[in-house]
Amino acid sequence: MIGWTPTDWLTLQAGRIKNPLYTKPMIWDKDLTWDGVHGKLNIK
Repeated sequence: MIGWTPTDWLTLQAGRIKNPLYTKPMIWDKDLTWDGVHGKLNIK
């Protein structure tokens, strides 16, 4: 995984990232990871 935070409100990640979805242990395995690109905005 590679990540980059160009500003304090933007984070970009690529590769095998942690599960971004809210899940319950009964439905999804805790070790589930995703391959791809992920962006996160921190809006105050």
